[in-house]
Amino acid sequence: MLFRSFDKYAESTKKKRAAEVDAKRNLVERIYGVRVDSSTYIRDYASQHDEVNTRLNAFLVGAKKVDTRYLDDGVVEVDVEAPLSGVWDLVKNYARD
Repeated sequence: MLFRSFDKYAESTKKKRAAEVDAKRNLVERIYGVRVDSSTYIRDYASQHDEVNTRLNAFLVGAKKVDTRYLDDGVVEVDVEAPLSGVWDLVKNYARD
């Protein structure tokens, strides 16, 4: 019985961590944007192969978790926030370039 409750705790912890990482990724996407590259290989006027890649490379400083919600269906939602001072510094640096 102890092992089973430990499994539930470990699973809940993994869900919480995954939700936090996803929330931070979404925050970085809103701040920095996402680069999208695509290519299509066409042969005899028909598409043979489509490929779409997204790339996100950023450094997020000062983000913190502000809320965690556990839904009835097992989903975990996490809200994160970042100080605007870091975002403002980023905007100033890009404007200077």
